[in-house]
Amino acid sequence: MSAGSKSTSYWADAMASDGFVIECIHGPEGERFGIISREQSTFEGLYKVPPDSIAGGTSSPIKNCWISGPLTEVDLRPKLTQSGLSMDAIESKLGWARQWATTITRQPD
Repeated sequence: MSAGSKSTSYWADAMASDGFVIECIHGPEGERFGIISREQSTFEGLYKVPPDSIAGGTSSPIKNCWISGPLTEVDLRPKLTQSGLSMDAIESKLGWARQWATTITRQPD
């Protein structure tokens, strides 16, 4: 199964069961995470994906979602705990997000 197929399957399963996914981004400032949720009320501080954004103008699955700004792991963990996730579920979501990031982010040589 391709990385894209695994990602699509995970996305659908996570949205169906939890109503959100976690993404991981590797940037110049280091590792950051984002919350992508179907519902605004799941987490504090989410904002609607703007209709004029790249995602809003496509068939992207996030175009009708609420998202967070970039969060450090230290900032993200309490939000996940407050949402009712167990420590095992948090570790699983972070693990998937990190694995997914390696499929879309070129790692330094």
